[in-house]
Amino acid sequence: MMRSLVLILLPLLASSASPFVGSVTALTDSTFTTVIEQNPGTLWLLDFYAPWCGHCKKLAPVLDDVAARSNVPLAIGTIDATAHKSTASKFDVKGFPTLMSYRDGAFSKYKGGRSYDAIVSWATRMSGPAVSPLADLTDASVAAFVGSNIGFVFDAGANPPAGAVEGFEEFARAKQDSHSFSALEKPSSGATKVCRVEVGEAPKCLEVSPPTPRSIQYSWAH
Repeated sequence: MMRSLVLILLPLLASSASPFVGSVTALTDSTFTTVIEQNPGTLWLLDFYAPWCGHCKKLAPVLDDVAARSNVPLAIGTIDATAHKSTASKFDVKGFPTLMSYRDGAFSKYKGGRSYDAIVSWATRMSGPAVSPLADLTDASVAAFVGSNIGFVFDAGANPPAGAVEGFEEFARAKQDSHSFSALEKPSSGATKVCRVEVGEAPKCLEVSPPTPRSIQYSWAH
């Protein structure tokens, strides 16, 4: 199974541009934390695999292809979970391959597809703005915004409280891998709201009360 290897040179980690973007890097128990934590702004796709795993063998050339052919700012890390059990245990890896994503100090399970197009599409979305502008909540606008996904729209209202916008953006960035997020270009004249939208359904809007960053982040989190 062919896996590209990037030599891990610690002096390079201080660079503002991650040297791991556009490559497949073999990570180990001894290098995993150093490489990941010293590149906190880098978007990573982490593949925990076993050498004997058939699905892993099929995924390996796809990851190599994504690194070689796509232009998305994505770093790919591979971890042989049978050899580096400490790291695998940390993430409760029980099946192969197990895919995780990492960005801004947070790890999460990768929920996208395993084809070249699916991975590139996911990485493109994740590397773009977490919150995009939305003209209105009409069916046409919502359909173009979310596609087949579920989205959340921030309506700042007439007088958004301090920190409300930043709170929504923080929530959006943390959940960007699984949902779409937008903010109305022309807020309403009412209270600050978060609206859950999906195609074919009427928007479900919830006033954020009390309107703080925490309440915005968790109003629709569950």
